[in-house]
Amino acid sequence: MRRELDAAEAAWLPVVAAYDRSGDWHADGYLNAASAIRNACRMSRGVARSHLELARKLGALPVVAEAFGRGEISARHATIVADSYAPGREAEISDVERTVVDFARFRHRRSSARSCGG
Repeated sequence: MRRELDAAEAAWLPVVAAYDRSGDWHADGYLNAASAIRNACRMSRGVARSHLELARKLGALPVVAEAFGRGEISARHATIVADSYAPGREAEISDVERTVVDFARFRHRRSSARSCGG
């Protein structure tokens, strides 16, 4: 069941990213997308922001997004890899993305965090 939940969350995140990019949150009366998501989904500010940050980064991490979408890695694993991503590091991350995802598939998330410097 956990894999299905992770896959469902992964399917929701592109919707979050599209909403963020659209600016519709502003027309809905919010100052930012995280506030709108927080209210609509009844989650804390930190959780809403975390979802938004992951949604933004998954577009640049296709291997992570694919594995997460299939439920092969958890949201925590996807977040650990995404947290190591930053503009300007695309080539570095691209070179190791598949290896890190493969590692995440088979290792405990704490091991994955240590491997990514988290």
